[in-house]
Amino acid sequence: SCGSGLPDRNVASGAFLSLPWLGKLQLPGQQVATGGKWKICVCAGGYDGCNSFGDFTGQAGTLTVLGPSPSSQDITCTAGTSCVITGQGGFLGQGLSASSDKVLFTKGACGSADKDPAIAQDRFVVAGAPVTLAALDLPSRGTWKICYCDSKYARPLISTGC
Repeated sequence: SCGSGLPDRNVASGAFLSLPWLGKLQLPGQQVATGGKWKICVCAGGYDGCNSFGDFTGQAGTLTVLGPSPSSQDITCTAGTSCVITGQGGFLGQGLSASSDKVLFTKGACGSADKDPAIAQDRFVVAGAPVTLAALDLPSRGTWKICYCDSKYARPLISTGC
């Protein structure tokens, strides 16, 4: 609850963030790298009375971030053999849809790079439960990032869509 415990380092590295009066606060993607739900806690003591986490006792709202959590759901597969890359529940996280969200495999940065045509037979993989790659999906060895595409917030930056 607000005013007790330490802040979660998954949001803004656990730092205090000041909000201008009647202003807005934007969190870049690197400041909220995983999906989850967090309380937004405020301090009513003014600038002089807001010096420790215990001073933030009021709850102003809830921040909900859709996406995988934890951010490292790593898996090791062998080229030329089938591989299950998720457990029975699919990817873990906040607000994920096994029926419409997708994953792609890239050697670039998630959110800005296209899928790699050398893996998964050059297609997006529906993020269902479980996600399995067939032997044809893994023709050669390599290392890829698994990027999650939320169907509600598809990025037009990826030329082949999400």
